[in-house]
Amino acid sequence: MLQYGLVPKRELLEQPLEGHLRREHEFLLRRMLMQTRFPGNQPRALRRAITRHLDSEERQAVALWDTIPGVNEAVSWTLVSEIGVRLEQFPDAHHLASWIAFCPGNHESGGKRRSGTPIVATAHALAIIACQMLKNNEPYRDPGESHFDRLQPGKTADRRVRRLQKLGYDVSIQKSIAHDG
Repeated sequence: MLQYGLVPKRELLEQPLEGHLRREHEFLLRRMLMQTRFPGNQPRALRRAITRHLDSEERQAVALWDTIPGVNEAVSWTLVSEIGVRLEQFPDAHHLASWIAFCPGNHESGGKRRSGTPIVATAHALAIIACQMLKNNEPYRDPGESHFDRLQPGKTADRRVRRLQKLGYDVSIQKSIAHDG
């Protein structure tokens, strides 16, 4: 500021810096400094505290679930805290999803009806994936873009025929005898 003539005298700039720093000023300055450092320190402190409380099985589950696209360490910690890592009480992954109320067809809660949402369907799929990964002790493997087509090929074909018909096409299909699948 001195170089550009905004303040004509150096003494005017130095004047506010002179004075006495009282204890209450020091207290407030320390709080302000802590607040500027807080956002950076908080995640590290939480990570250390949570990791310290995980046993080896839970750490292994967190590492496995962290391989799922869109699932990070924090989501994995939540899965550990909500469903645990010992899944013997669930006959299969669908029972786990039902237990945590992530059934896409579950439309009533507390007597109020609600519609299923894509979030519930995604959470349902995540619960099934997480359970299977833990039971098989395997990291996530992407099943590929045609995964759902392979599950129910007849329904997939019917859906695509209807879509083409809506676009104005006459469609007739016939299943081939030698299908490479």
